[in-house]
Amino acid sequence: MEELQCEICKMKFQTQVDLIDHREMIHSKFECPTCGAEFKSEKQLKAHEKKEHEAAA
Repeated sequence: MEELQCEICKMKFQTQVDLIDHREMIHSKFECPTCGAEFKSEKQLKAHEKKEHEAAA
């Protein structure tokens, strides 16, 4: 099986899922459009939005 390589930091991964997870957690940040809080994953951002901003709406 061919290893997949992160184009940013050159780390190698055995699966596409691992590479995508790595990119999301290490090389991306997700900003809340309401308050500007930053998160390492879209999942964390969505949980924040639901907890902090849906209740206020």
